[in-house]
Amino acid sequence: EAHAGKDGVASQGLVKSLTEVDYTNRVVTWSLAINNGRQIMSNWSLDENIPTGLTVDKTSFKFTDKVTNKDLILGTDYAVTDTAKGFTITFLGDLEIKRSNNFVFTFKTAFETQALAENNKKWTNTAVMNWTDKFNNQHKNTGTADFNPRDDYFYDGSKGGSYNAINKEITWNVYTNLNQRSLKGATISDPIPDDQAFVAGSAKLYFADITKGGYLTNYNVVTDVT
Repeated sequence: EAHAGKDGVASQGLVKSLTEVDYTNRVVTWSLAINNGRQIMSNWSLDENIPTGLTVDKTSFKFTDKVTNKDLILGTDYAVTDTAKGFTITFLGDLEIKRSNNFVFTFKTAFETQALAENNKKWTNTAVMNWTDKFNNQHKNTGTADFNPRDDYFYDGSKGGSYNAINKEITWNVYTNLNQRSLKGATISDPIPDDQAFVAGSAKLYFADITKGGYLTNYNVVTDVT
């Protein structure tokens, strides 16, 4: 979900969006479309506010001039400074003085679902852009984007069953540790209700891989469980 800042003629100043989710590596990619309205900007800066539970990958920064289709060089064309809430981007050199091109800035963050509260199952990532127009008027644009991780990753597990009407048996599947955390002394407990009877020897434990989309694949049985 993407939201654009509202600021009169500069309504196309900043649009933020979530562009990719990678559940294999637990990483999301954010994108900032900057100055699509092609305003003449000076004194430009952008503050990224990173919520708790997201960790910025500083090697993932990519800042592209959409007019020249060239990537800007960190430390030469722009600077990134850490802040208490995230980081700030500023232009350097000629770009610092005045420019009217539009740009795209992308970066990645790792995510840890344990940082989310039970009553708030999403992250809202906010960016604030400040700049001065050709009439020396100051503007501020705010762009936000949300990331709602899948419920089974929020709860770090799920359970489902299928019923066989012929033998009147239910096969249960329990999925856990989808976030691939390091576990010590972990157990899986599944109480059997009074109206069901456990089929001896039917419990099996599997390791599985996680696809980019968050689905399980490549099941490998570990051992029979009694």
